[in-house]
Amino acid sequence: YDSEMESKACPSRLGSFSSTYAEARSKFVEAAKAIKAYHPRSLDLKGERGPSGEVLSIDIAVLGDKSENPRHIFIHTSGVHGVEGFAGSAVQIDYLRRLKENAKARKRLENAKGVRIIMVHAVNPYGMAWLRKFNENNVDLNRNFHLGSNRHEDMLAPGKRNKIYPTLHGGLVPAKNACCDCFYCFLGYNVCRYGYGRAKQGLASGQYEFKNGLFYGGLRLEPGPQMLVEELATMGLSCTNKY
Repeated sequence: YDSEMESKACPSRLGSFSSTYAEARSKFVEAAKAIKAYHPRSLDLKGERGPSGEVLSIDIAVLGDKSENPRHIFIHTSGVHGVEGFAGSAVQIDYLRRLKENAKARKRLENAKGVRIIMVHAVNPYGMAWLRKFNENNVDLNRNFHLGSNRHEDMLAPGKRNKIYPTLHGGLVPAKNACCDCFYCFLGYNVCRYGYGRAKQGLASGQYEFKNGLFYGGLRLEPGPQMLVEELATMGLSCTNKY
């Protein structure tokens, strides 16, 4: 926490918030360029566009130690859950703008030895642009980052499989020709059947069987996360890193 940056903060930082993904991306890229953040990258989602036809990208800005293997790396991400990304985006934009306003703090970070900050803006740009929690394939990216071979399939193993969700799916995602809306009856029945805690856990813990279902984790690493993991690997970061 930098008290000096806080003391010089503007009375209102609401300008760091955005109403659209395109606006948020523009502000982030502009703020990163303004302080000459290094290793700027834009990882574009192939074949996907936003509501106004805009390119959808995961944007990266790096600050701090430029050496090959810094001792400490802090990664800050926004938008893993798409529509929820506007808050995290504002935090990133606000921090970059504060660095621009405070030359002393910016210089201190530029000269930091062994400390690097990696900012990843909009891990799920499709969800952020279209105001969805999930990505272009209805995958919940928070449950998709299983690295290594067969990690996604492992989630279907008897000991890991979500056994409750299959009994909830039909009521949560009813057929298009459903004759009536019995959701509240369905909800009450399952709360009585499993108890509130187990029913909630069965829904919210994620599942890997129903592609059109809620909190679907996918059976492979999604294109966006795949690009991000590969890019982070070029910075020396991978699932094999030791703490």
